[in-house]
Amino acid sequence: GFVQRIFISALLLAGISFALTLWLYGFKVEQVLLINKPNQVTSNDILDVLKPFDSDSLLFVDLDEWTQRAESLTWVESAEIKTHWPNQVHIKLNEYEPAYRWNSEQLMDVSGYRWTPTMAQLAQYQDLTNILVEGTPWPILEPTFKALYEVAQSSLLTPKLVEYEAVIGWKMYLPQGLEIRVGKRDVVERFKRFTQVLKKLSEDDLKSAKIIDLRYSNGFTLKTK
Repeated sequence: GFVQRIFISALLLAGISFALTLWLYGFKVEQVLLINKPNQVTSNDILDVLKPFDSDSLLFVDLDEWTQRAESLTWVESAEIKTHWPNQVHIKLNEYEPAYRWNSEQLMDVSGYRWTPTMAQLAQYQDLTNILVEGTPWPILEPTFKALYEVAQSSLLTPKLVEYEAVIGWKMYLPQGLEIRVGKRDVVERFKRFTQVLKKLSEDDLKSAKIIDLRYSNGFTLKTK
């Protein structure tokens, strides 16, 4: 009768409570899978920043918090994180793409974002153009640099070093040791004019040249070694 119904109700409540507890806490995160292969970030790097959450139930995974932690890694530009039942979290990382070296110690992408890699990582990018700038904010110089760099590449010139000094202005150093002083005024126009003349210079002229100074209204000077 009445007692039996109470007993059955208590059993049902206990069963529901147990099932709910199992549902809420039974689906632990057992696998964190990196579904793409970044160049610099390792699985261990990811696990280190996500370690506080590795025992969470999949139901309680805070995707925003996980994403913020993943994006705190030096090389990570953005992270995409999704849960996969019953016990997995899938992570896709998008890394920054180095376009230049900055002041010999950092890397910089085409948007101007800079980060500090390890020495071993930096050594992998020694072929990138190094940019040396002191004293002048980069946002002021960046448009001119990009214009100069575009002209250089269109002329099959890839500077080993591009430097800006307050007195001389822009300077470029080519891999063969040639220094090109571009200056501070009308630099893009002067450099374009020089690249047209460059086509007419002989290989011997370039080998013997040490400094080419473009800081003149109607031409340039060439200093030999």
